[in-house]
Amino acid sequence: LVGDAGLGKSRILLEFERWVRRQAAPAQIFIGRSLRSLADTPYGLLRDLFAEQFGIQDSDAPETVERKLRGAIQSVLPGQPDAAALIGRLLGFTPDNAPGRPLMDDPEVLQNQAIARLTDYFAALSADRPVVALIEDLHWADDSSLDLLERLNRGRGGRRLLLVGTARPELAERRPAWREDAGHVQWIELGQLSAADAGRLLLALLEPAAHIPPQLVEQITTAADGNPFFVEEIVKVLIEDGVIDTGVQPWTVDEGRLQQVRLPQTLNGVLQARLDSLQNDARTALQ
Repeated sequence: LVGDAGLGKSRILLEFERWVRRQAAPAQIFIGRSLRSLADTPYGLLRDLFAEQFGIQDSDAPETVERKLRGAIQSVLPGQPDAAALIGRLLGFTPDNAPGRPLMDDPEVLQNQAIARLTDYFAALSADRPVVALIEDLHWADDSSLDLLERLNRGRGGRRLLLVGTARPELAERRPAWREDAGHVQWIELGQLSAADAGRLLLALLEPAAHIPPQLVEQITTAADGNPFFVEEIVKVLIEDGVIDTGVQPWTVDEGRLQQVRLPQTLNGVLQARLDSLQNDARTALQ
């Protein structure tokens, strides 16, 4: 799912996750997120994916991490006792000098064997039930993780494995082949909402209001320019500024204050307006 910030990629992913969890046939769901700070860390995305899945915390002692890895991976690959150590080493969970680490001098051999075990893990897991990996912000993912995701995707054969990611358009510059590879990748680009759809979203957000002035709808939909996150944030700004009173039922709109308010014209502007409205202690804490 590809689109600019605020177009609803995360919301679509969340709704799809909810749909998957409602299905009668249980699926194994992995949830991960790429972080800009880990863009240069080899397999940083995969590490986040497995840490979330196995409940591994940064504060866990090495023996705790090893126990969690071994318990989760060996239950899926009982015939490969070295799988947990290899995968743990590849993803950076297990330090070089950890007890039980495979004794190999060649880093390339170690990496290849670890990737093979990781591939075996997903193959075995998907033989038992469908596997769905939901990953946000692929445009910030490290190259080694993207390479491994591509390998899993191309090598899945008849396996029940689905990888769903969200990304901003710059991912196309890093992985141009993904955009063209209709056989392995479905590249879905999200556009802005039409003016009519933005208006419908706004009316849904303001449903508790007794009367919604047409001027309010016009001002918000024009400023938001089809960005649903922008629509939601502008409504919050108007609530915080007292233009929309949510303390009464039904909600009311102060049309006099509406005439005076100047709506932010950019997404950064609307976020800055919300930050400026915070009390000093909250703003200091956020800084």
